[in-house]
Amino acid sequence: METSQVKKRKVYVHQIQSGSWKNFLPLSAGLLVSYAESIPEIYKEYDFDIKILREKPSQTVASYENPDVLAFSTYSWNFKQSLEIARLGKAAFPDCLIVFGGPMMPGNFDNIRAFLESHRFIDIIVRGMGEWPFAEILLARINKKEFSYIAGASYARKNGFVVANNPFYDRDLNEIPSPFLNGIFDEILLKYKDKISGALWETNRGCPYNCAYCVQGNIRFPKIINFDEGRLAEEMEWISKNKMYYVFGADANFGLFHRDIKIAEMIAEFGKQNGFPKFFIINWLKFSSKKMMDIIETVRKGGVHTQLTLSMQSFNNDTLLAIKRRNMDLSSFEELKKEANKKGIITYTELILGLPNETCGSLLSAMDKCMDRYQNHFFIVYLCRLLDGAEMSEPDYKNKYKIETRTCRIGLTRHEWMDAGVDENEEIVVATSTLPVKDWEKMFVFINVVLALHNFRLSFFIFNYLKAEYSINLIDLISYIIDKRELYPVIGKALGIINNGSQSILSGQTYLASLDFMGNMLFETHEAALLSILSEKDIFYSELRILVDNYLKSNEIIVQQPVLGEVFKYQAFRIPTWQKSDYSPISFDFNIPQYFQALCIDDEPIAIRPEKISVKIDEEEIMRDNPIDFAKSRLTISKLEILKIIQL
Repeated sequence: METSQVKKRKVYVHQIQSGSWKNFLPLSAGLLVSYAESIPEIYKEYDFDIKILREKPSQTVASYENPDVLAFSTYSWNFKQSLEIARLGKAAFPDCLIVFGGPMMPGNFDNIRAFLESHRFIDIIVRGMGEWPFAEILLARINKKEFSYIAGASYARKNGFVVANNPFYDRDLNEIPSPFLNGIFDEILLKYKDKISGALWETNRGCPYNCAYCVQGNIRFPKIINFDEGRLAEEMEWISKNKMYYVFGADANFGLFHRDIKIAEMIAEFGKQNGFPKFFIINWLKFSSKKMMDIIETVRKGGVHTQLTLSMQSFNNDTLLAIKRRNMDLSSFEELKKEANKKGIITYTELILGLPNETCGSLLSAMDKCMDRYQNHFFIVYLCRLLDGAEMSEPDYKNKYKIETRTCRIGLTRHEWMDAGVDENEEIVVATSTLPVKDWEKMFVFINVVLALHNFRLSFFIFNYLKAEYSINLIDLISYIIDKRELYPVIGKALGIINNGSQSILSGQTYLASLDFMGNMLFETHEAALLSILSEKDIFYSELRILVDNYLKSNEIIVQQPVLGEVFKYQAFRIPTWQKSDYSPISFDFNIPQYFQALCIDDEPIAIRPEKISVKIDEEEIMRDNPIDFAKSRLTISKLEILKIIQL
């Protein structure tokens, strides 16, 4: 006589993605399930289902089959959605256990208690590494035990007493089976197919630094724990064979260990064999060095694109002390930019607007340091965002530096927003004790103008010519452009977009902008300003020429007008657009192309001299014929892909 098989109880693990077409393999959820299923008692009792797509919360809840546990891995882009799913799930299935974890979990006892009191449908939250506590929660559930012995677990007892156990951060990560290798991600690919565009991947976990704005490092996670190299090689082979276009590394300091060059060799080997991944993006070691360039050159040999982060966040010593951060010295910073530029390695410097102790003066000084002549160096200025688990979000820290914030809607830049589910939001810093709101607003506008004109290369060659030949102060010139914007329609319109961006944040709406001709796509403010200018590119350069001429005249600076005219011609020729443009070869009466090659690439400046030179565009596909395809193919948050040229 056959015995009937006992039906397993259901556990739904959620790692909800952002509201766009771009989804990564759910690494956190995959690791949670992998470890839980490796324990026979749990595997015998439970069946797991991973949820990743953003939809109406009621749809997600309607898909459940009598759930016993609902678990959520949360970050800023899925927190509100996860809360609403959990609330509805608890209402529909009151006996199910609701578990929350991730960087959005509060860090201190008072915040934990407040969070549990305001979200009574959540039974337990987990701080720290979640794989072991999650499995122990399931075992406690199976055996009808309390959670009081589980490290990192916090919950409210029936009498209202809150238990908040300290998390741990010192376990062997290799105890966790790989979801890449045990079939979990194979099932995800079968289930979601073309909705997956890349993989999250980590080679280690933890951070030795204690930056106040970050949830890694500090006393919470100071030790770095490595995954085994053999495992990583097998995972990268899986990633490559399954044609993952993007790999986003979750490490906090890739390049810290000697073995990281071997990992780079793995990536290159599989990239060369299978043509994937196409992009490898990761958080590099804070103190970048020439070793980083060796790693990057190794990855690039496999046809995999990557770039080097020169992570600074601030150049102001008082700010660095406040956020508990140390940077590489400025001479090393300049040397790395210079060497990478010559080798054709893309570098970008990260800065943050809204950190404590920054002033208008310190931020302008930072812009001046970043506006260099290196064509392969870019920079990005992030808005300072508060994460619940970070020191900067603690009440004492906020009071000390008089941090003022606005809560704004989250979106994913350069992607079409799918209006499904609950709006997500995050806390953006708009004032500190040294940067009042008015100053923040002023610097927001100035920085976004710099990002559009210099970083996106709209006026990069013009600015560097004026700086190299006439010692023009670019901060002063850009301030002049901002002050005179109302007289110039195209520039004025772009500045209006930037100003609207600051007002949108200050009124608690969103930090992203939309454009009439870009459909449902959303953009960072400087990206929207760029695209607005490119829609009227020829007029923009006419306006800019008048502004530059007037600035030079007002400062009694005499330039060679024929040379300046050719510099403008060269500048405009290098900038792509989706608009119909004449990309026929152009001729110069001076050696302008060689001048900028020497100044901005070779770092061996030469004199401008009369010389007949013709150049042409060196690209098979010069432009996209519509702005949406153009933005997707040529624009990233830190750079616009300018046109390549060759001499005839």
